[in-house]
Amino acid sequence: FPDTEPPYASRHPSNGQFARRPDPEARERALDSEHELRQLLEPGRANDVGDTVPQGVVWHPAVVDELRRIWSAPDTRRKLLDGLAEKGYSRERLGAMQRAIEADDSDLYDVLAYGAFCTAPITRSVRADNARVSSSAEFSANQRAFVEFVLQQYQDHGVDELESDKLTPLLKLKYGGALNDALRELGRAEEVRRLFVGLQSVLYAAPGNVTNAAPLN
Repeated sequence: FPDTEPPYASRHPSNGQFARRPDPEARERALDSEHELRQLLEPGRANDVGDTVPQGVVWHPAVVDELRRIWSAPDTRRKLLDGLAEKGYSRERLGAMQRAIEADDSDLYDVLAYGAFCTAPITRSVRADNARVSSSAEFSANQRAFVEFVLQQYQDHGVDELESDKLTPLLKLKYGGALNDALRELGRAEEVRRLFVGLQSVLYAAPGNVTNAAPLN
């Protein structure tokens, strides 16, 4: 982003870069869906979306970290998305909201957070860069190579690359199909999964709060 603030933008607190804020017309185009989604997750209904979501917490500003916590782990994120789909918020509908607020290069997390809290979306590339900086001292050289590969896949293709069932395909893609080579470089299978899941807590950590993310190894 340029040094001068562009229209509909705010500085991201972790790095001072500008994060694009969708313009008012884009917000109006998404307003109906956002209103319905808020009603769906209001107190007394939120548990219908998934029992990992305490009543009313997702849309309450004081507990935005709860949405972040749910989204940061692949299993709870999947449960939340499945629950939303059952209530009529399919990936296609969320994708339409994403396009309406001009956030195609952002994460679905940013779509939900924007709908809930009017926070400016940040791009996946900025999120990945923040994770690279925050976690650079946490890994061995072999782990850093795999982490960089995962972050690049996420940056290029989106949050689906972080699903639990994508770990094995990612390892095969990175190591030419040789899982034994992957385990030899990265450690035992449970250590690799812990690395994969822990990275996601760093990726979605609140700015300046990476120390509270899940352990990476």
